[in-house]
Amino acid sequence: MRPTSIVAAATRRAWDEYMSVLVISAAWLMAQVLVIPGPPATAMLFAMARATHDGVFWSTADALAAFRALFWPAWRWGLPNLLVIGIGPVSYTHLRAHETVLDLVCRLLLEKKKKTTD
Repeated sequence: MRPTSIVAAATRRAWDEYMSVLVISAAWLMAQVLVIPGPPATAMLFAMARATHDGVFWSTADALAAFRALFWPAWRWGLPNLLVIGIGPVSYTHLRAHETVLDLVCRLLLEKKKKTTD
């Protein structure tokens, strides 16, 4: 199946089911803002996209059932991502906190050199 036909079929299907798509999209956006239900909401969205691709008609009740079923499996995948995102900035600020005077001078000289070459 060509990508254009997939997009066309998905657009036709979304138009037919626009109210369900609107409700699901709004719920997904709210889940991302609240963080805790974010990964399960994303997994539910992928499950509903897969159902749409397979030609299965789904409702908001099906989406909520998928959310409940995928809550903990989605967090098993989401937690490592959250840890990586959380550890990255902490380790950088930790390294900068222990910067010596020599490190600071070298970094400033490199930044100055970079500005003069640009």
